[in-house]
Amino acid sequence: MRRDAVDLSGAHGRRPRVLYVGTAIGDAEHYAARMGEAARVAGFDLTPLQLFPMPNVDDVEGAVLEQDVVWVMGGSVANLLAVWRVHGLDRIMRRAWEAGVVLSG
Repeated sequence: MRRDAVDLSGAHGRRPRVLYVGTAIGDAEHYAARMGEAARVAGFDLTPLQLFPMPNVDDVEGAVLEQDVVWVMGGSVANLLAVWRVHGLDRIMRRAWEAGVVLSG
């Protein structure tokens, strides 16, 4: 996770809110744990969004839109897009971008 994405978000005077999306690597738990530790050390509040086997949050759109930064882990982009479309996350990411959430990865 790069600090420049957080800097671009303009989050100042509070802990930046970062959403970690690991869909492209199948929501591998060991990566989510490493990202959580990196965020803790950097002083960010990290929320993982998992889509396997189903979303781990009730309101996916709300979880995305309340963030300063969405960090998408690399991997299989074809699989990522297919899964995102099933859950409507492709449209949600567009709304997040339009709302000023920094999309990175």
